[in-house]
Amino acid sequence: MELLEGVGSHGGGMSDLAWMPSATSCELISCGADGKLMVTDPACATTRLLGKNETAKLTCLAVHPAGKNLAVGDDANFVKVFKMPSGEFDKVATRFSLPVRAVAFSPSGTSIAAAGDDDGIKLVNIADSKVFRTLKAGPYTRALAYECDGKFLASVSASGLLQIWDTTTGTAFSLPKAAPKVDFASPARCGLAWHPDGSLLALSDMSNGITLYEKLSWDPIMHLDGHTAPMNSLEFSPNGLYIASASQDNELIVWDVSQRSVLAKCKTAAVLSAMAWHPSKDENILTGISEDGCISLWRGVIPEHLPGPANMDDPAPRVEAQDDCDDTADVDGHGDLDMSTSPAEYSGGAKDTGAVSGDTAGSLDHAPRIRQQPKSMHQQRPLQRMPKLPKLQGPIQPGSTPTGEGKRRWLAYNVSGCISSREDDGFCVVEVSFHDTSRHRKRVPLLNDFYHFSMASLGAKGALFASTSNADAPSMVMYRPFESWAPNSDWTVGLPAGEETCAVAAGESLCALATSRQLLRVFSAAGLQLSITSIPGRVVAMAAHGNMVVVVWHSGMPAQDGHQSLAYSVYRVDVQELVQNGTLCLSPLSSLTWIGFSEEGILATYDSLGVMRLRSSLYGGSWVPMFEVSKACSENQTCWPVGVSASEIYCIISPAGTSGPQVVPRPVLSVLPLHIPVVAVDIASSQLEAEALRLNICVAHMQDIQGSRDEPEEDIEAAQRDADKALLRVFHAALKAEKVARALEVAAQLALPASLQGALKLATHHRATALAERIQCLIEEASSHDEPDVYTAMRYPRDLTGFSQRETMAEVGSNPIPMMKTCL
Repeated sequence: MELLEGVGSHGGGMSDLAWMPSATSCELISCGADGKLMVTDPACATTRLLGKNETAKLTCLAVHPAGKNLAVGDDANFVKVFKMPSGEFDKVATRFSLPVRAVAFSPSGTSIAAAGDDDGIKLVNIADSKVFRTLKAGPYTRALAYECDGKFLASVSASGLLQIWDTTTGTAFSLPKAAPKVDFASPARCGLAWHPDGSLLALSDMSNGITLYEKLSWDPIMHLDGHTAPMNSLEFSPNGLYIASASQDNELIVWDVSQRSVLAKCKTAAVLSAMAWHPSKDENILTGISEDGCISLWRGVIPEHLPGPANMDDPAPRVEAQDDCDDTADVDGHGDLDMSTSPAEYSGGAKDTGAVSGDTAGSLDHAPRIRQQPKSMHQQRPLQRMPKLPKLQGPIQPGSTPTGEGKRRWLAYNVSGCISSREDDGFCVVEVSFHDTSRHRKRVPLLNDFYHFSMASLGAKGALFASTSNADAPSMVMYRPFESWAPNSDWTVGLPAGEETCAVAAGESLCALATSRQLLRVFSAAGLQLSITSIPGRVVAMAAHGNMVVVVWHSGMPAQDGHQSLAYSVYRVDVQELVQNGTLCLSPLSSLTWIGFSEEGILATYDSLGVMRLRSSLYGGSWVPMFEVSKACSENQTCWPVGVSASEIYCIISPAGTSGPQVVPRPVLSVLPLHIPVVAVDIASSQLEAEALRLNICVAHMQDIQGSRDEPEEDIEAAQRDADKALLRVFHAALKAEKVARALEVAAQLALPASLQGALKLATHHRATALAERIQCLIEEASSHDEPDVYTAMRYPRDLTGFSQRETMAEVGSNPIPMMKTCL
């Protein structure tokens, strides 16, 4: 690694640098303790002063993804934004009470994350310099890193606490003692970096190695071990194939991630405070800035037979070793290693203690290198690229929204009422309100929320709240009944350390929560823990209705195109029984956005493409599409579901692209009809057929729960009567269209004797004699049973195979008609 000539020192202390794209080439921009912003052209080693702060030391910087702006933090507690490439001061983004240590642009470039010695991480809107969310982090944050989609933000504190924040909800996954502690008074940082595709998070760990965590599960899946001191900086190459690590003992190592091996290493003159790979495809340069403010370049860091660090070509090319390898070739692939480094240290016999924990072990002696080999040994080496892992959907809470304007959000919203939360000074104010105030005459008092609840569920008799853990408290769960005959009926419980609440659901007399340990914990309304059950996969969502609880979980990894593999389980808590279990159906390339039960108790889902599905007990448990937002709303509108019945969906219509309705003003509830997307042979009867199918699902559901819920037979018969009326309309439409064979098929699905008599009258009225005679046979068959089960006819239609398609009117008159059998 070479010390770039002509670049003066920024002085001792925290320093930072980044590549800034320009019209002709890429330039380095750096800052340091001298308060200067310097721009360096590495090709000609020329520098120019972009700006200078006469009263403060500059500690960190971040470049806008498109190079439009530059954000700079200083020890005067400011985060300032400059226009680029002019370097003109634009605005003060935000201010802290203590020095700023880390700043990062969101991938969209619309916001900045900033943190330092103060408590909290501020998310600032660039356009108006407003802090739209403060993440409840502890003090002395030393590193920030955005994931490529911008949903997750990782932070590391001087105490070694790793936190991965969901920026849409403000919740965090916390891992104490994940990184080594650093002296908060020193210029040391903590190594932290996301893989460019967002699938992995790299962190300097307690054993002086690099731990790579899998996104969403946050499980450690790889460990690279080779340093003898804590790492100050980590940086993935733009194509994600390599990672550079700089430790506090001045050692710099470049790793091949897919091979888990050391590619090259060198000693630097001082501890590197930050590193950056050259973003151009044709360049092979790694830059660093040390704690004494000096900029260094490592040219040719990646061996020529491997893809360059910014080479995005896929598939990677194959390279064949050449016969004319020079004996003086750079066999270790180190490139230029001129930075207070003795050549003897990197001779071919130099020992390396680097090792990789896992299936393979790598060191400098085993690193990929160009060797002179006999011709028969020449082979093509396929260059491997880290596979892009499909993304698992994270947990959702039905009826909730991220924090919006005025620091307000919906924690829960359903057909009964809603729960809103408003951020205040150090706490949140939670309000519970109902749509029908006549049912809940007593107003629920406001709740001063010091736990910062991130999810809630509004049940029939109370509200259930939950929070994520932080440095001061574990994940907390609270239940508040609306009314109670006994005092002190509300209760609060904290989950064990390391266990986070992922989803909550409140039913008639139960409270359920799913946790990060894949546990389903069920409590009574008074706080008695009723059961603890393991969930087969990572939790996605929960909902409750009466004594029923549904849990949605990942049954496997998503497909390569990103399609989620989800499953569901429905539990009946009062009898501790698993009543339903199966695969959850979603539209292709969609995710689950809402789940709940209809007013009748039918399980329903809504996906990100705007399709509502209801679960039917027909075919052993099937999912039927009942609503499509593309057919019910205009292109610039979307539907935010609140609840559903067997015939209608209750929703809030909002502009397309929004994450949900605002809290103020109160949104207007819309009611839209459900409609099964049938493809009918006769367009005129398509609506009638869809209605008949929908009512068929309702009848099947009522029959399915008859034994378990003591459903009155009068209600089932009334539902069957409605279904038969819909079928009679289809029957009549077929008669008028002279589709006699179709009319007979419809008649065979009628369940009630009175409905069959009505079909016979219609057939007689239309003078369809052959049809009338066949319907008469259906009536005789139904009456021939001693105890006819009229409630199963919709599920199991009568068999018409006894009728020949070739029977003529004369044959019907002269030959007896075969009796038709019911398929039971």
